[in-house]
Amino acid sequence: MKSNGRLVRPFFMGGHMNWADLWAALALVLVLEGLIPFVSPRGYKNMVQQMAAMPAQSLRGIGLALMIVGLLLLYFIRGQG
Repeated sequence: MKSNGRLVRPFFMGGHMNWADLWAALALVLVLEGLIPFVSPRGYKNMVQQMAAMPAQSLRGIGLALMIVGLLLLYFIRGQG
């Protein structure tokens, strides 16, 4: 990855992590997570009840799929340099 004309290594390869980006991402997650109960509290309650009735293995599979999609999106948005 290049930043200002110089090569920057990702934080997991010994580079520096931009903590402001991490906090901004976490704040955005909170905003997005709060949208559904704010817009439709009844729908949110129904969704949570349906999720509670699902087997743990199904929820785990959904969680894994969401993480993979998120990582792929992150790679295509931020990883291409």
